[in-house]
Amino acid sequence: MSEPTDHSADGRTDADRLLVERPDRRRLTLDVLAGLETSVQLDELAAGVAVRELGFDDADSTAIDCIAVDLHHVHLPALADVSALEYDPSSKRIDPSGLGTNVASVFETRRSAAGERQRTVLASLPDGREISVERLSRRIAEETAGATDAHTDTVACTLHHCDLPALADAGRVRYDPEDRTVEPA
Repeated sequence: MSEPTDHSADGRTDADRLLVERPDRRRLTLDVLAGLETSVQLDELAAGVAVRELGFDDADSTAIDCIAVDLHHVHLPALADVSALEYDPSSKRIDPSGLGTNVASVFETRRSAAGERQRTVLASLPDGREISVERLSRRIAEETAGATDAHTDTVACTLHHCDLPALADAGRVRYDPEDRTVEPA
């Protein structure tokens, strides 16, 4: 495995900079793993990510389960594909031994995927009307990979935690996370 390349005058690598400057679930995942020297189970990793993402009070078992599903289906395979870590989906064990390698490409891939997902979200919103996250996630799941319950749940989790807050911050939608409703801005 290759080491991260130093491209800056301050001595920080691209990977270091991305871990500090990109506040998303993958950065939080890598942050949790950075403190570990041995492998960890998916549920332990999800709990660590939940606490960092949501805070102690909101990191309940439902949130941890949702994050675990998202990590299992989306983030861990992507991080493993670029050798940032080793992930065995059958045992749900994560080995952080490859941490720090090729992390810059992980975040570039993630940024492209997020942009595509957010375009899909905007195209799936009804004109000028409010829609529930659950209904929107079913609509998107049907358009993308089939509306299985597991896929719909993963879409709903990603919408709630990633895409809708980002689109709201950009002024593209009005999102109410408590009511779990969204409408075009």
